[in-house]
Amino acid sequence: MKIPVMLSIKALQTYHEQEPDKIELLTEGFLEHRDSGWEMTYEESELTGMAGVTTSFFVEEEKITLTRTGKLRSQMVFQQGVTHES
Repeated sequence: MKIPVMLSIKALQTYHEQEPDKIELLTEGFLEHRDSGWEMTYEESELTGMAGVTTSFFVEEEKITLTRTGKLRSQMVFQQGVTHES
């Protein structure tokens, strides 16, 4: 069952020899329990520059998968100590 939620997303991107880039987003979305974790989904907007894109985070015990669908399609996997290509 999808539960409507307010999502607060904060990120810090760091690049070699540059100042960190802070990103903060507060948006409406949905939370849903799956067999092996939780999925959070929201629609991107003009504010993020990705209108027409649905973003979801699937949070499992030892990894997080970020998936974007719609006008932009991508998938990134974050897992400590493991290298993934996207």
